[in-house]
Amino acid sequence: MEPVITLQHVTRHPSTARHPIVNDLSLELHPGEILVLLGPSGSGKTTTLRLIAGLELPDRGEIMIRGVSAAGRGRALPPEARRVGMVFQDYALFPHMTVNDNIRFALHAYPKHEQPDRINEALRLVGLTGLGERLPHQLSGGQQQRVAIARALAPQPPVILLDEPFSNLDTALRDHVRSELRSILRTAQTSAIIVTHDQAEALAIADRIALLHEGVLHQIGTPEELFAQPCTRFAAAFMGQADFVTVHRNGQQLSSELGPLQLHDDHVACYEQTCILVRHDDVSFEPNAHHPNAHILERHYEGPMYHYRLRLQSGQMVSCKLPHDNKFDVGTPVVVRYICTHPLVYFIGENARSVATPIAL
Repeated sequence: MEPVITLQHVTRHPSTARHPIVNDLSLELHPGEILVLLGPSGSGKTTTLRLIAGLELPDRGEIMIRGVSAAGRGRALPPEARRVGMVFQDYALFPHMTVNDNIRFALHAYPKHEQPDRINEALRLVGLTGLGERLPHQLSGGQQQRVAIARALAPQPPVILLDEPFSNLDTALRDHVRSELRSILRTAQTSAIIVTHDQAEALAIADRIALLHEGVLHQIGTPEELFAQPCTRFAAAFMGQADFVTVHRNGQQLSSELGPLQLHDDHVACYEQTCILVRHDDVSFEPNAHHPNAHILERHYEGPMYHYRLRLQSGQMVSCKLPHDNKFDVGTPVVVRYICTHPLVYFIGENARSVATPIAL
């Protein structure tokens, strides 16, 4: 199927900026897909959204919407001609207008006699039926967000763009609204691009994640691919707690302080520092005063779990989480070992080169 949105080598480099804000970015949004643009502040996420919406223009490259050029090659469609819905971080509702009138504002291209049905359908989609005569200040933060989403969906655009849609919500409400939004988009059969800096949000809502850093696309793939198969050390660290344990190679086997591993690809050359990516569920430990290979440096209570930071004898750090009834004191000598049977990502320098599986002892 033809992509809804296509970016080809898009660059945005204002004259006032030392480096490009968006640098040679290429990606596609597929029909019905939720694509999350993830990355730290300054990575180019919001600028990418604004380029797609037509609020900024690329200096190089091309943006296509449903196969039609919207920007590039000397062409630049204005925002209103792109049929792209936009939900801003602050929702951008008109405070003096009712909910109905806020939504009606997006329906200027529709005949007046069709607008009430479109408004009612949009309110039904977001679960706000019966609240059309209220003003924005009479709604909760979550309801205001749903009005903004209803306004974006009302003209039935092929895609809506959402900039940090959960940032103004408290933690207790965020998970609920996130699930609601995914359901709304699925029901509306609308493709979406969502900007966030929160890894948990991206993992929970995305069909695919595009990870950006300093304007460059580091990796794009499913949440599972980015978490379990990161292609760079930056991607590994940004997707969650990541520790990099030094390994030494001997043929197809690797040795490390946590035990041996079997390298899957023996054709990988290695001339730089090599390490294995370890996450907290890949290892476990037991107290051992006689033959320890680590000691507990930190312990943090997380409700159902304790998060332990363990210092290996080399000085390297690894994390481990245990149920709350396994409470060990800081300073306790321990033996820490791999407990996973799945392959772990093998890095040479900054880049992933292969995978290796722990060998049971």
